[in-house]
Amino acid sequence: MDEVASVFAERFHRLGYLTVDRTLEAPEWGELIGQVRDRFDGRDVRRGEVEAAYGRPSLVIGKRVLCYASAGSDGWVFFDCFAESQAAYVPGVGRYEYSADEDPLVRDVRIPAGDFESGLILTLYGKVLRWGPGWWIHHPQAGASPTT
Repeated sequence: MDEVASVFAERFHRLGYLTVDRTLEAPEWGELIGQVRDRFDGRDVRRGEVEAAYGRPSLVIGKRVLCYASAGSDGWVFFDCFAESQAAYVPGVGRYEYSADEDPLVRDVRIPAGDFESGLILTLYGKVLRWGPGWWIHHPQAGASPTT
């Protein structure tokens, strides 16, 4: 649901109904867009690394979708972070304690593109969630040789 809200947030911002905390000027935007595929495609990256590299997001939706808005009309970039809760049995107490990752992994990045699939970049974690641990067999990296 947060992903859908992020799409609406971008539209509302363009229409002037939503003010965001920060927008990225051309140099910052160019750096983000220019590096995003190499930096995130098929790699595990944490939310803290995104914020360290690109600064405070323009908007955060549901504590997990980081939105970075261009100061121009270039669109937005979205980082979808997903914190899995982990359960651990507490000996002698007879119950489980649940905890969530404080610095969750990024599952995917959405960038401005002509269609959804072209703009979707899955991290390694995202590929495993989408296709399972053997994802690389049926979904090899772009440019992989037939032998690989």
